[in-house]
Amino acid sequence: LIFSADISGTTALVGFPQADSASGNGEGVAYMYNQNSLGFWGKSASSILPDDATTGFGDSINVDGDLACVSAEGNGQDGSYVHVFKLEGEEWVQQDTMGPFGFVDTCTVSGDTIAVKIYQGDLNLYKYDRSSNKAIPLHEPLNDMENTDAKRIGAISMGGKHLLYVTEKFSFTDGWISEEVLAYRQEDFDGNFTLVQQLNASDFDIGSKKRKSKARKNE
Repeated sequence: LIFSADISGTTALVGFPQADSASGNGEGVAYMYNQNSLGFWGKSASSILPDDATTGFGDSINVDGDLACVSAEGNGQDGSYVHVFKLEGEEWVQQDTMGPFGFVDTCTVSGDTIAVKIYQGDLNLYKYDRSSNKAIPLHEPLNDMENTDAKRIGAISMGGKHLLYVTEKFSFTDGWISEEVLAYRQEDFDGNFTLVQQLNASDFDIGSKKRKSKARKNE
């Protein structure tokens, strides 16, 4: 089953986390598709696989230019991992592996910045260092650092030096859940992010999203 896909220019990556690789053990696999001058897409002859044993490879996939990140469930015992690949010629070559994490919900790449969102957890940020081919952790994981009541991070998006993500907060006084959008920007040479704006539902004039905490507990 296709579980993830992303596109950058004329290159698309598609993840099949339940597919058999060469060993036939269902570790998962990803494929590259290229668009030709006529607009048609064709699959590359080589598959994209991690260097080490894993399961669920291709659960989340993202590509920007010659850099891609692909998540996997690990070996089923010690958590999830995110593998970093760089396009060298026609081959995607693994450069580094981050983890183990809790369950990886999403991995996203923009330029040389990689974001790893943990389900009901933090947003981990890395800067890919092209001289060492390693993903270097940035500052502490983001989990709405300006508001410690945040319980989890929702949707995220990155573009250029900008990062947006949705936080879902729990109020112990009224038992309701609301959503806000936080906008960050990379402000320094090291690639660290700084909060520049915080938007809540009233800023969008659509009303606030509220649900009883009991519904959240049953998720």
